Parts: sequence; structure tokens; C-alpha cells
Amino acid sequence: MSVTVEGVGEIALLKSGEILGEMSLVDSSPPSATVTARSESKVLALSKLKLHEKMRVDIEFAAHFYRAIAIFLADRLRKTIKHLGYGEPVSMNDEELQPNELDENLLDNVYLAGGRFDRMLKKLMGSE
Repeated sequence: MSVTVEGVGEIALLKSGEILGEMSLVDSSPPSATVTARSESKVLALSKLKLHEKMRVDIEFAAHFYRAIAIFLADRLRKTIKHLGYGEPVSMNDEELQPNELDENLLDNVYLAGGRFDRMLKKLMGSE
């Protein structure tokens, strides 16, 4: 998937297992970028209404979900800052995490899980 911004051009390439559309979950602004498939793709989509309903009735899930989104967006911002040449990104220490909260290493494994998911999807679709 190619991520482009009007007047700037392509700003990122997303691979299997990566997350997109997360900013639309935390604010009501129109999308700031356009995502275009560069090859045949399968997208696992969650209904915003169903997700919001789940978070309304399960506060613990909502807290963990928003924490994960915050870590994900912070990591993306740090990488962007480094890419633009404005210093070195700072990683969160494990000591800063609260018990039972999402560990940054778990988010790093999302990419690996994406590869596994892709292989599983190919098996289910009969193309492997």
C-alpha cells in the first residue's frame, strides 16, 4: 500500500500486517493521507461503529486499545522525526509501562503476525 499526501507525494509504503486508518479513530478530522494498493491486496477492516460500541461497554478493552494506538502513533512520529533528520528517537523503557499494559515489543511483533496472517489467508483462499 502506498500512502500519499496531496502536495507532498508518497510518504510511506505499508506492508502486510501494518495498521492504517488509526488516526480516524481518535479524531474527527478528514483523512490526511490517501492509501492506494500497489498490488492485489486483502484488507481486514473493523467497523468503526462496532469498535466504538465494544469500547463503550468494555472500558478495560477501550483503555488498552487507546494505549496501543497511542504507542503506535508515538512510534510512527519518532520514526518520521528521525527520517526528517531532527535527532534520534527515544524508546520507552519497560519500567515506564504499567502492569498489564501493552508492551512496545508486542507492537513490534505485529509485523511478524502480519506475515503469519498473510500465509494463513493464502491457505484459506487456496493459493498456497
